[in-house]
Amino acid sequence: MSSILLAVAASLAAPPSPSPWPTCPDTTGKRINIGCVGDSITAGAHSSGGMKRYPEQLLELLENQTSTKGKYCVTNMGESGSTMQKSPHGDSPYWKRNSFKTLSENKWDIVVIMLGTNDAKDACGQPASFCKANVNGSCCNWPHSGQTNWTQDCSNMDCPFVTDYNAMVSLVKTLGTTAAGPVIYTAIPPPLMTGGSPGSPTKPYGMNQTIINDFFPALIPKINAANKLPHPTIDVFSALGGSANLECGFGAQKSFAQLCDHKCVASAHDPACIFQCDAQSCDPCHPNDVGYTALAKAVLAGLVL
Repeated sequence: MSSILLAVAASLAAPPSPSPWPTCPDTTGKRINIGCVGDSITAGAHSSGGMKRYPEQLLELLENQTSTKGKYCVTNMGESGSTMQKSPHGDSPYWKRNSFKTLSENKWDIVVIMLGTNDAKDACGQPASFCKANVNGSCCNWPHSGQTNWTQDCSNMDCPFVTDYNAMVSLVKTLGTTAAGPVIYTAIPPPLMTGGSPGSPTKPYGMNQTIINDFFPALIPKINAANKLPHPTIDVFSALGGSANLECGFGAQKSFAQLCDHKCVASAHDPACIFQCDAQSCDPCHPNDVGYTALAKAVLAGLVL
């Protein structure tokens, strides 16, 4: 047998090299467990997959720093389409999804919660193509003032979204590796851009831009403070190009640099939408790979390690 064939045979017979990435959550006590709770944005929709999703990029950032290398384990617990709100207000409560079991049956040192984007669906009565129908009617997770006894912006903190968010925080406080419980961080979700292209819905995925771009940046820090969490809310919204009154191209907002048409053309995409629109992906709700990198860096910057 030739030396080349011998080398090939030896390589095939050799056991595979161990993965450089830990299995998370860590149950050996050797690593600090970080859990990332969220929806499709956490799950990595519109990323190119694998290590391009934000929790995985967060782990990679930690592994690439000398001070944190080998110390942390990051678990992606994103569930596409999930809501913070329980039934009947949420059409797909995180509480009933598979990752909730992972969350509730393990122990954590740090938990990052970034939910709300799907709660912002309010295209009540619209065709089912806008989003999944629920018991409130098609796409009606966030009723308007007058439909229920709560204010549309939930500024009085008396609404199902806040009630269920508080319940989530209370639960997670019991899931620590120590009696003190995990350190909990809330995060403001990324901005929702315009649908843009001809024939696209004015509410991408049935979501209301005002709720995501105006209400959440004010509301989630209030939830953070009400629960007496030790650190400020992580501002993913601003890190991914969000700004106040970022609307769907109406009136004065037509000139906002952050609004783009989301027509994905490899050589001519709008550079103002670098985090959401390029040749790899172009979507008004979900970041592209570049956006997920920015998201991971924003979360890392917000963590007190």
